[in-house]
Amino acid sequence: MLDRKSNNNKKYVIFSSSVALLSVALGIIVVFEHQKLKELESRLLNVESGNDVTRVRRHVDEYIKNTNTKRSLTESIKSEVEPFIRELFDSSVKNLEKLCGDSSKICLPGPQGPKGDRGPRGQPGSAGAPPTTACCERLIAPVIKGPLYEEITATYNIDILLPCEPNVGYPTPLVFWNTTVLGTFINKPNGLFIPKAQAHHEGHYECTISNIFGTSTKKIDLKVKGKITVNVTIPAKAFVDGNHESARLVCDYTGVPLPSISWRHIGLDGTNATVTNNVVTIGYQSVLTFSDLVFLHSGVYICTASNRYETVVSYGVLEVQAKPYMITSHFRNLSVIKGKDLILECTVVSNPIAAITWKLPEISGHTPFNVFDNGDGSITIRDAQQINEGDYTCIASNSYGNVNATSTVDVLEPVTVQIVQARHRIGDPNVNFIALDCRAKGDPQPTLKWDKLGTVLDRKESRYIFLDNGDFIISSVSNATSDIDSGVYTCTASNSHSSNTAYGIIYYDHADVDCNTKFEDFSSKLALAHRAKCPLDCLSKSGEIYGSGPYSMNSPICKSAVHKGVLGNSGNQIVLWYTSLGTNANFQGTTKNGVTTHTSGPLFDAASILDISTGLYPKVKSTSHVIG
Repeated sequence: MLDRKSNNNKKYVIFSSSVALLSVALGIIVVFEHQKLKELESRLLNVESGNDVTRVRRHVDEYIKNTNTKRSLTESIKSEVEPFIRELFDSSVKNLEKLCGDSSKICLPGPQGPKGDRGPRGQPGSAGAPPTTACCERLIAPVIKGPLYEEITATYNIDILLPCEPNVGYPTPLVFWNTTVLGTFINKPNGLFIPKAQAHHEGHYECTISNIFGTSTKKIDLKVKGKITVNVTIPAKAFVDGNHESARLVCDYTGVPLPSISWRHIGLDGTNATVTNNVVTIGYQSVLTFSDLVFLHSGVYICTASNRYETVVSYGVLEVQAKPYMITSHFRNLSVIKGKDLILECTVVSNPIAAITWKLPEISGHTPFNVFDNGDGSITIRDAQQINEGDYTCIASNSYGNVNATSTVDVLEPVTVQIVQARHRIGDPNVNFIALDCRAKGDPQPTLKWDKLGTVLDRKESRYIFLDNGDFIISSVSNATSDIDSGVYTCTASNSHSSNTAYGIIYYDHADVDCNTKFEDFSSKLALAHRAKCPLDCLSKSGEIYGSGPYSMNSPICKSAVHKGVLGNSGNQIVLWYTSLGTNANFQGTTKNGVTTHTSGPLFDAASILDISTGLYPKVKSTSHVIG
């Protein structure tokens, strides 16, 4: 049994202290919220009596909600109301500990117990079960639903909601928004509503949710995106160079954020440049102005609008008429190797279109016979000869005038080179030196360089003498130096216009061989040169050949030479070859001249047959027969 009297005394103490605190609060804010606080006073008494806790919670929620949405309290009043609400709940919690024993919860009376059974007539029924208790809302600091930071992009002129609402929190939290952005906002239960988002709505927003147990803050960065549009307007007329006319090129644009604007000019002469002079950009319009138009102002003008989301361009064409403008970079002194072709170009930009003619050099009143008009303003000199030297003038004309430019053509002698005595045989006891005399011509005079096929020519060899006139002398020749001296030597003559190469050979002569003789039957030392004479009927003979040049060392010499093309209908029976490294060679099988070869992987040694074009093969005398 509870001691009702002592309990009533406790209630009286709680009641008295609470009324005293309440009176102080009323004295501060009675002008603003007298009626609402009187209602809270009454409900506080009900709570302290253990009655109507549910109604107190509901009405306090409504009070806080109304205060938030209608903004009826100033910040100073808010600072007074919050302590009062805290005191209200502190008092209610102490009173309700008897019901739940858990100060973190507000508890409600449970449902009424079942009615007792009816007793015998004249006797009271048995007592019903005592009321039960059930705990309900938990007192807890607010927690914001979702992430505590968001970057949100709104579409220009479209409504946007910045989300911020409590996930948990009791008593029902107050929601405050803080931002330096100016504009129209509507506070909704689930966030801040911005109607028809504009560029000035961009910025930083902070949402704070709080109750007497704590505070939670969410930060939002809002960006507004609007599609960029660009339109360039250029006067639709043909201006004339020299008339001192002006033109105004206008670029109108939209976009959110406000785009940056740039101009570019693509001239008729191919120039592509950024335009910054005489450009004025204000608001959503950029204007490029010309006060004295000339022909070089002609061309395409591009206006580019860019922001952090996209880049959009628009362009227009400015037309200025004038006499032809010639790009003279193509006109300079030109050189051509004798026997080669040369194209002379005349590049002209013109409005109106220009007619192009050429003036050619004359010899004895005649122009060169081998100059042809290509139909596109250019001409071609075919198989250039000395008669083609001279001045070539391009003339471009339209209704406003004409211009011309001249190129001077020089015809140069090509580089030619030969080794006077190109073939030398190893083993002649009467020979103690070998001279490879290289003679070259060309315009300008070419320089000479000696090399050795299949290896690096050792220029430090004391027996090797390189003369300034191009001669290469190998001294102290003997059987002991044969492997060092043997090989295929090249003399390359070159100048700034062309080059040419001559070949010389110092070889081992193996005389006659048969169709089955293989390269490996002779020395395979690196870079050695060999000569052999083959029979004429090796095409039909058997024998496996690997590679297509170089060839494997186990390939038959004569049939490989048929495949290479140095033996055959020409009547030649001589084969010249040198040994080389096969580790980096490609031994690919092919079919040529009626012979099919096979493919092989890299090999240590290889045999390279010299081409007829080297000039090292003897010329085959042709024979003729007179009939009748």
